[in-house]
Amino acid sequence: MSLTDIEKQSIKNSFKSAFYVVSQPFNLIESSALLSYEKDTIIEGNKTHIVNVSYKNDTKDSDSWTYFFDALTFRIVSCKVYHSLTTSYIKNTKYDFKTDFVFNAERESFFLKKDGTKDYLRAAYFYSDFSISFHDD
Repeated sequence: MSLTDIEKQSIKNSFKSAFYVVSQPFNLIESSALLSYEKDTIIEGNKTHIVNVSYKNDTKDSDSWTYFFDALTFRIVSCKVYHSLTTSYIKNTKYDFKTDFVFNAERESFFLKKDGTKDYLRAAYFYSDFSISFHDD
């Protein structure tokens, strides 16, 4: 079976997206990530730290990410993604504690209206079967 270029690009994009989600927040310490801390806020009754992320090669059309970390556990509560035409709000609804690292297990993604309120549920994500391998280099 032969894949078209569009199908190959779709598979590549899906993999990159899944890898990005699984590697949160670890990939934020990359040298190319520029982090800026904003004023804390309250989300669902919990104090939350706000961190904006950008990268050196970003352009005006690049996605812009804002992460909301629980001030006590430092888990990602949610994030906002500013796309060129839309804004998404992605909320973590469940975490996976089966390994030494805490991963996102379930998430909901909403498109936001211009005023920042939720427009509609865009997608629900479910992640499972995590395993961690440590290697001595």
